[in-house]
Amino acid sequence: CRSVHEPRRRAPGPTTSSPSSPSRVREALEALKAPLAPAWDNDECVALRAAASGAAFAGWFSLDVLLAACDAGEVVEAGRGVLGAGGAWQMARVGARGAPVSRGDVAGVLDARATCVLNSLDATCPRVAALSLAAIDAFGLPVCVNLYATGAGARVSAPPHTDTQRVLVMQCH
Repeated sequence: CRSVHEPRRRAPGPTTSSPSSPSRVREALEALKAPLAPAWDNDECVALRAAASGAAFAGWFSLDVLLAACDAGEVVEAGRGVLGAGGAWQMARVGARGAPVSRGDVAGVLDARATCVLNSLDATCPRVAALSLAAIDAFGLPVCVNLYATGAGARVSAPPHTDTQRVLVMQCH
């Protein structure tokens, strides 16, 4: 990967626990388009060091937000990433089939120092859907938001791999 520092457009405001507006997030994503588009077109990896956009994403998503989404019934499917035969990455179902994923289901995965995988979370969680729509507006591309929550002390979240689609990774704490 080559490392790119996002140009500072304006000084970020104070960081708070409340999320930025969807329009501010869209603006921050639009600022990422310039360094990302050429790399994506050439199947390159770019590591961005966020400057001005960091404040736009502050408070947008966290473990507390994920657990609240579980409480609200917004998480309808989740998997637990496991290493199968030969080190292949596989998914094991989390929670009961046909029932929303509970706070306890997610906590059980994290307590086991494993990774809880929530594919297409933007389809059922309004907060994540807002981020997805902002990314569609910013990049003009189809977007699907997957979330990976890994328990403290895990050695590896997922084995090294490649994806066949363009990927933007945002690390939330």
